Amino acid sequence: MSVRAPLPHDAADLHVSGQARYVDDIPVPGNCLHLAFGLSDQARGVITRADLSAVRAAPGVVAVLKATDLPFDNDVSAAAHDEPLLAQGEVFYHGQPIFLVVADSHLAARKAARMGKITIDSRPAILTIDQALAANSYFEGGPVVWQSGDADSAIQAAPHRVQGQIEMGGQEHFYLEGQAALALPQDNGDMLVHSSTQHPTEIQHKVAEAIGKPMHAVRVETRRMGGGFGGKESQGNALAVACAVAAARTGRPCKMRYDRDDDIIITGKRHDFRIEYRAGYDDDGRLLGVAFAHYTRAGWAADLTMPVADRAMLHADNAYFVPHMYIESHRLKTNTTSATAYRGFGGPQGMLGMERMMDHIAHDLGLDPVEMRRRNFYAAPDQPPQRTHYSQKVTDFELHGITERLLHSADYAARKQAVADWNARNDVLKKGLALSPVKFGISFTLSHLNQAGALVHIYQDGSVHLNHGGTEMGQGLNQKIAQVAASEFGVGMDVIRITATDTAKVPNTSATAASSGSDLNGMAVKAACSKLKKRLTRYVSQHWGVKPARIVFENGMVRARRREMTFAEAARLAYEARISLSATGFYRTPSLSW
Repeated sequence: MSVRAPLPHDAADLHVSGQARYVDDIPVPGNCLHLAFGLSDQARGVITRADLSAVRAAPGVVAVLKATDLPFDNDVSAAAHDEPLLAQGEVFYHGQPIFLVVADSHLAARKAARMGKITIDSRPAILTIDQALAANSYFEGGPVVWQSGDADSAIQAAPHRVQGQIEMGGQEHFYLEGQAALALPQDNGDMLVHSSTQHPTEIQHKVAEAIGKPMHAVRVETRRMGGGFGGKESQGNALAVACAVAAARTGRPCKMRYDRDDDIIITGKRHDFRIEYRAGYDDDGRLLGVAFAHYTRAGWAADLTMPVADRAMLHADNAYFVPHMYIESHRLKTNTTSATAYRGFGGPQGMLGMERMMDHIAHDLGLDPVEMRRRNFYAAPDQPPQRTHYSQKVTDFELHGITERLLHSADYAARKQAVADWNARNDVLKKGLALSPVKFGISFTLSHLNQAGALVHIYQDGSVHLNHGGTEMGQGLNQKIAQVAASEFGVGMDVIRITATDTAKVPNTSATAASSGSDLNGMAVKAACSKLKKRLTRYVSQHWGVKPARIVFENGMVRARRREMTFAEAARLAYEARISLSATGFYRTPSLSW
């Protein structure tokens, strides 16, 4: 079994037939309750009155909770402890949850949530980048500055200079499956939570704080998500916490899902950015000095803005060596929903600023934009390595050869000429053709998150069951991980079964994010399988009286010289010999620092 085989998604048949089970499809007990938030209709203000009598009297309503009714921690933030589940006397964005309705149906909860009479004394709202700058409204007290060399002097001394700016808007994740959670009370006040989340351990942590229990009292399970794209890294906290608090209070299962309108209003988006640039360059278009100013609307709470803005700075050079570089990053606090993780996590915004500047320079000099880019690439592998603006040595930079092959295979020159001919003949409809490199960052900037665990069992019939810390959101992670296990044991894919990500089986998981899910969890599974394979090898070598090095696992068989048995037979014999057929695996990404 090769890990490189192009196999279909493991749940493809379930997806297209509508049989794949998501949180909202899980059968619930007959006494299950349903939740909905009552939301603010103001972007900023002080709550002077909250008349919830009509909400409590609405059909099907079992309970209505305000911030003062929460028994323990009123927080659903990713890290900064600055995002209450329910508003505490003030509101900071349009759509902020103020109260929680617990009812006997989803529709009853939604209808009742619209009946609250909330009086808010409006205050001036900071909504735009310019308003935030004028009000000096920052996270971290002001701009963050990184620099290498003396960019200002290099720009001033350069033969040519440009300056400009580009603005890019936010973006809604629009995952097909909306945010959802289900909490089921267990013995001793423990809680089982099913959550559509990329980060089960964070859900476990936030729920434990909210119900006043240690993490071992909370078990979180995630079978699959119908899309995530970063939007379920921290945004699922509110639903899981609300369900757990209500379940603990009522003693009944509680379920919550956002309808699409509430989902769009409440949850965070991609960070919108304004990027200003100044650059100095020589007659050949080679960069001498670059200065960037990044401005991003973070929203009302920190969420993941700091690492997102950091990554925008990390990607600001894209694929180009800049001898002198200066970046200042403005993380602006506004009265909008908190921007959050989104595919690329700030990297696309940082790269787009550089790419806009490169096009500007190419136009200024009359250079082909691709040639302009190639002249500024980092050094090829056979040249002395150069360093980024954050001092990382750039090695194995293969983009020179890749670009050359791509230009040839894409027939770039002929296609570019065809575009020019078209544009010369047409005054209104125009065409364009571009080639841009992409700096693709992998791994978390928070170093301790670059770890993963796995649990693998071999049953006595030779079937293999495994769990890992990653989450499946349609990207095919489980199939890739199963291929790793099948390759290690030399068995077919039908032998391997991966079940839901479960904090009771693999603890202290990291979010499935930063393009690290396959690497981290695949290596953890490989480590666990390697342990089990060594145990089986040791047993079979003793059983047959051959050296361990001669034993081979392939095509569902265990072989040594002219002797062989099926993998299932080896598992059964090892079990009967009282050999442990269960193992954990762990992996930490090497050579990382931040």
